[in-house]
Amino acid sequence: MAELTGIPIPTIDWKAQNLPEALKKFKLIFEGPLTDKPDKTKLLLLLLWEGETGRDIKNSWNLADGDETVDKHWEKSEAYVTPKSNFRVARFQLRALKQKEGEAIDSFITKAKIILADCDYTNKEEQLLDCIIAGVHNETTRRKLIAKAKNMTVEQALTMIRAHECTTRQMNDIQEA
Repeated sequence: MAELTGIPIPTIDWKAQNLPEALKKFKLIFEGPLTDKPDKTKLLLLLLWEGETGRDIKNSWNLADGDETVDKHWEKSEAYVTPKSNFRVARFQLRALKQKEGEAIDSFITKAKIILADCDYTNKEEQLLDCIIAGVHNETTRRKLIAKAKNMTVEQALTMIRAHECTTRQMNDIQEA
C-alpha cells in the first residue's frame, strides 16, 4: 500500500449535513490510488474505513454471498444516502427561488437546476425559463424577458441577463472612479 503513504486514513462522516457529498469524497480514494487494486482488497478496505456505522448499514442490506462486491456496495450506499425527494416540495422551492441582490445569474441558475432535477417536469427547459423570469432580481431585465418572443431559449435569457450584470458592474466601476 505504498500508494497510500502520506494520505490520511479515509473515513466517512455519517452525520454530515450533506451525506451524498461526503460519500462522493470518501469514494475518491477508491477511484484514485486504489483503482488498480483487486475488488477483494477494495472491499476489505471499504468495510474497514467506513466505520462501525457503515458496517451496520451494510449489514441491514442482507446481501447474498455473490452480491458482496465493491460495485454493489457503492450502489447500495448511494441509494442509502440519497434523500428521497418529493416533487411537489421541489416544485414549490423552484417557484419560491429568487435571485438575491448582487448574486450572479450563474449562481442562481445552478441552484435552480439542482432543484429542477427533483421536479419531475417533462419540459425542464420551459420550467427553467419561467423560473429565471420570475426569479431574476432586476425588474427592468424581467420586463425585457417577458417582452421577448415566445421561442426564447434559456441560453438567450442568460445572455441577456449576463450582459445586464456586466454593464451594471462596469457602470458602478466608472461611477466609483
